Amino acid sequence: MLYGEKLHKEISKFLDDVENGAERRSDLIGQTGTITRNIEIIDATETEHGVSVRVSDNVGEVYWTDLNDVELN
Repeated sequence: MLYGEKLHKEISKFLDDVENGAERRSDLIGQTGTITRNIEIIDATETEHGVSVRVSDNVGEVYWTDLNDVELN
């Protein structure tokens, strides 16, 4: 469910698309790739299943991920 800032971003993107006549690019749906972001670890936990880290990225998102998914400097 979207709420707060994420809902605001989705609505803003939709309105921007409508105003600018954006067309859907169905040829891109289902494609895979990689996004590289700079992150800072702001919390970390360890269980028998491994280490989870909470990160803050350079675009303002905060989320949990596995330490194995992070390349540390």
